[in-house]
This record gives sequence, C-alpha cells and structure tokens, in this order.
Amino acid sequence: MSLTPEQKKLVRDTWALVAQNIDHHCVVYYKKLFEDHRELLDKFSFYDANVSFEKFVASPELLNQGRKTFRAVGTAVNNLDDVDKLVSFLLKLGERHKNYKVESTQYPFAGEALIYTLETGLGSEFTPEVKKAWTLVFSVVQDNLIKGMES
Repeated sequence: MSLTPEQKKLVRDTWALVAQNIDHHCVVYYKKLFEDHRELLDKFSFYDANVSFEKFVASPELLNQGRKTFRAVGTAVNNLDDVDKLVSFLLKLGERHKNYKVESTQYPFAGEALIYTLETGLGSEFTPEVKKAWTLVFSVVQDNLIKGMES
C-alpha cells in the first residue's frame, strides 16, 4: 500500500470522527450515491419503485445496508497496516458483490459518494491532505473489490 504513515494517521483520525455519528453518515452516503446515480437503485433487493425517494433513503433497510457498508470501510481503515489481511477481506467482499450484479464501472460512484460524505461530515477537518489520503485508500479498496469480482 502506498500510503505514508502520516496519511494512514489522517485516515484513522478522520474515520474516528465520522464513526461518532455513523448512522447519519450512512444516510448521507447513500442519498448522495442515489441522487447522482438513480440507476443503482435496482441493485438493492429492498428497493421499491412505488416508494418515494425520500422514504427509501430514510428506510431502516437502507440504514442497515449503510451500516454494513461503513463497517466494511471501518475494516479497511483498521487494517491499513496489515495489507495481506486487508486485501484478503476486499477480495472476498468483491467476490460477494458479483451476486449483487455490481459492475466494475460503478465503483467510482461509491468513491465519489464516500468523499462527499467525508467532506460534508468533517467540514474544516477535510483538508486537501485528508482528501488525498482517502482517495488513495479508496483506490486500493476499489482495485481489490474489482479483482474479487473478476475472480
């Protein structure tokens, strides 16, 4: 992994701030993802086109999904120093995403939503250095999820 010790510290420190209000950030993340990419809604088995967008993003099912997503992010953050464990986790997660019909071209959308969520959630703590560190982390995450999907 090409993150410096300082970048790893930035990621851990900012994640600790986000984790203090994880449910809020889960909602922000998925709301942004779906506002920008409505075509992804059908990837979620609990999506009902007859329910308003506002109700869907406030649903307990989506909050549960957000918690799973952010748990995975937390696992990545917690394993920044153990690349083998991190890569193994991400490859398995990517393999599971095959079942959800996720396409490799859609991962950047998740990265954009994550950066947006961090930026809005961290405010002035979201510096250019923090953005760069998180962008590097997501690059590693994305690359290994795609490898897992393609295995």
